[in-house]
Amino acid sequence: MNPEVTADTLKGRLWIGVFMLAIWLVFLWWAGITFQFVGHETTGQNIVYGVIVGLPFLVLMTLYMALVVKDLKEALAAMKAFSRKNGK
Repeated sequence: MNPEVTADTLKGRLWIGVFMLAIWLVFLWWAGITFQFVGHETTGQNIVYGVIVGLPFLVLMTLYMALVVKDLKEALAAMKAFSRKNGK
């Protein structure tokens, strides 16, 4: 296993997670500035509805990103150990 490739891949996965959360926040903001959904009286209800509906997504993305960060730390530690081993 090449630790450098693993670290680069994990960094990419982390940025994918950040990008997906950013898109969700943009759509949540968009729900707040647009017209009310059917049956809602204010745009604030749109935001609350978006948060409630998005909770499973937020939980899964948080778990995904936590696992990626954990794996990234392990890969970076392996890279340091590998470079020290080859430097001697």
